[in-house]
Amino acid sequence: MPDAIKTLNRKSFENTDAWTCYRIAQMIEVNQPGRAEVYYKRCIELAPYHIDFLNKYGNILVTLNKQNEAKDVFAKAVSLYPKNAQSLSNLGYLTLLTEGDAEKAIAFYDRAIALDPDYEKAFINKAGALVYQNKINDAKAVLFFFCCTTKMLLNQKR
Repeated sequence: MPDAIKTLNRKSFENTDAWTCYRIAQMIEVNQPGRAEVYYKRCIELAPYHIDFLNKYGNILVTLNKQNEAKDVFAKAVSLYPKNAQSLSNLGYLTLLTEGDAEKAIAFYDRAIALDPDYEKAFINKAGALVYQNKINDAKAVLFFFCCTTKMLLNQKR
């Protein structure tokens, strides 16, 4: 265990130590994902209901090829925050990866898209699940729809 993490153990309303762990983990996750996992895990220990911490911890577990653990983290996140598009999309991805259940994964992606129609990863993941099912034209339609709606939104903002 890294020395700094030993001192980051105080639970508080402000989650000061949890946020410090989160920031350290973000700084080192690209070059040292194993060490980052330790810090993200501490975030969860100190603030177990914080959605950003849950999502980041799940993502680093995916990076470390700990898919089943990551799936459990995202399942917890979805149970706590059923309207969080990122958690839903991530759970869909891991459902496809660990179970090979494209229909179940697509259901998670559809929920994420319904909550956040601008969430690009949900569209891309849904298209990937459709390709997995060999539904190439459906995948193209999903991506085309996303591209068209994104372009319309960009034009509206100008």
